[in-house]
Amino acid sequence: MNRFIIFGCGYHGRAVFRILSTKNCKIVCWIDNDKKKHYKKLFGKKILPVSDLRYFNIPEVIFAGRNIKSQIKQFQDLKIKNKIQIWNSLKIKQPLNLILKREKSAQRILKMIIKKIEKNNIFYWVDNSGLLQIIRDKKISILSDFDISFYFKDHKKILKIFKTNIFYKVIKKKISKNKTKIFITGKNNYKYFEPPIFDFGFKELKKQKFFDSFNNKYHVPIKYLDKFKNYNYKKLNLRIPLNYLNYLGFLYGRRQWKMRAKFFNTPLAKKNRPFLGPLDH
Repeated sequence: MNRFIIFGCGYHGRAVFRILSTKNCKIVCWIDNDKKKHYKKLFGKKILPVSDLRYFNIPEVIFAGRNIKSQIKQFQDLKIKNKIQIWNSLKIKQPLNLILKREKSAQRILKMIIKKIEKNNIFYWVDNSGLLQIIRDKKISILSDFDISFYFKDHKKILKIFKTNIFYKVIKKKISKNKTKIFITGKNNYKYFEPPIFDFGFKELKKQKFFDSFNNKYHVPIKYLDKFKNYNYKKLNLRIPLNYLNYLGFLYGRRQWKMRAKFFNTPLAKKNRPFLGPLDH
């Protein structure tokens, strides 16, 4: 039986776990840089710091996700002899039955989200990863999450109207006294397929730019977000930027956005995202 260690227990690492679990493989443990996760368990396997790798005589370590370069450097600095595998976005693609389950769950939750937003007369638009998926992939659950943006003036109202129900869980992460991040995630078991995640972003207009209320390094010129249109997706009218093609080019590269990258990398990627997996639930 082949034995592996997975570096990173986030979205991409969990995808690796599910694939290996269907084969004649043994996952020995996880390695992760988040100290809050160390020595806890995910899917019955311990999560260890990278320094503990020197104590394992395991043939191969698998790297996947957003931080492969820095993770491999950490591994090389240990000067150990384990072999490594690098899994890109194509290799971690989940089996079709799991993709369909996640998509079905995502569509149901998105309809509920949009209905609640419109009922409360809150302005929103599909943004970033959400926009990329409906335009490029014609699905809403291909990437790790689905972004929906709002104006910051509606921040408190959003926090108030969204509460956990039988279909989804509402996760609130307090960033500062007046700012709380909000995510909505499906309630299914992470071990069997990745629950859809909806990331609510909030924007503030300053000096002809829209700034992310939780990350001042992330900003967008007003010309991309000054006008909007309705976009029909699966009989659901979603609001998107009118100039969405140029906006996607700004976010991900003029040509690059059209093809899914082997490795996720964008200079506008958000930092310090909370862990949404089973350990936080």
